[in-house]
Amino acid sequence: MHSCRLGLFDIRTTDHTAAQIFAAKPLVGQYGNYSLIVQAQDRGFPPNSVMSEITICVSDFNDHAPRFVSPSVNLTIRVPENATVGSLVIQVRAVDEDIGINGAVRYRILKDALGNWQTFTIDEVTGAVILQKPLDRERQKIYEIRVEAYDQGVPTPLSSDLDLTIYVRNVNDFEPQFLRDQVTVNFTEHKSPGSERAKLIDTVDLDDVDEDKTAHVCYFIVGGDEFATFRLDRLSHELMVCDIG
Repeated sequence: MHSCRLGLFDIRTTDHTAAQIFAAKPLVGQYGNYSLIVQAQDRGFPPNSVMSEITICVSDFNDHAPRFVSPSVNLTIRVPENATVGSLVIQVRAVDEDIGINGAVRYRILKDALGNWQTFTIDEVTGAVILQKPLDRERQKIYEIRVEAYDQGVPTPLSSDLDLTIYVRNVNDFEPQFLRDQVTVNFTEHKSPGSERAKLIDTVDLDDVDEDKTAHVCYFIVGGDEFATFRLDRLSHELMVCDIG
């Protein structure tokens, strides 16, 4: 309770039986309860008067929408396809400059036509986005969801949106597979070491069937070359004769 010493209010007599109390200056940010002592006095001689206490409550007006601060802009998140149901995807946070219920922020995931929202859930108080269903990169690689931060404002709640793009990151499920089981390579006798190169057959990496078929696959000689006669470039997949002089 504040005593009215801030000059926030004034009083004006309207007639001999009534008066009006009004704001003498803007009340923005001055919310709270104020106690006014009002005196009524007649014009007699000697004058008679009476005093009364009036309480005025200045309430906060909901004029600020929640504002996302973490992240502050739309974001793309990479999540492994073997992420556990119930694991944290991201925690969002928004602030509201109002007070009380007008500044109490809650969160929800808005429904979308593709149903992406059903794969995730959000804690309405903490803003933690949680994986609700298993991910399958072969079925769907990208999810786009919209998170809404809204206040409890009166008379009308205010809100802001944040778009999250969730990219399902591949995990190494399969071994690379050679396109053929056997291959024959010929080298010419007495040729200089390294002058002849034979590119070995390609492989298919079933983890990336829709991407570059030979990307990230390295080749190594693991047996049958006891005298180190050959060298294999692990990236170009080219086999050549070494200098064993």
